[in-house]
Amino acid sequence: IASRFAEILEASKALKIDPSSCELELIIGCILVSALLTAVYTLNIPFRAFMYKPNEINQEIYDKAQEPNKLYLSTFIVFSALSIILGIISQPFVELISSILLGGVI
Repeated sequence: IASRFAEILEASKALKIDPSSCELELIIGCILVSALLTAVYTLNIPFRAFMYKPNEINQEIYDKAQEPNKLYLSTFIVFSALSIILGIISQPFVELISSILLGGVI
């Protein structure tokens, strides 16, 4: 944690934020609150999916639930494969996008 805090202090110097001012504490506090809210919100999804039992209100919907068809699953497979490929060999795509944004292409 101490090394991470040192990195934040170095980044604050690059942004010309005085470490003795309350701006740095405010920024760190906002980041921590944001991380906490994101964790709570994200963990709510699998908790609701796997921990709740169906009640009378949504029992009909629960009974009608079925596995997705092959077309639906194939889109997930294609996009997952593309995400993995882009993660592994991203440099050509980064160069293409940066050249487009900088006005070198098209």
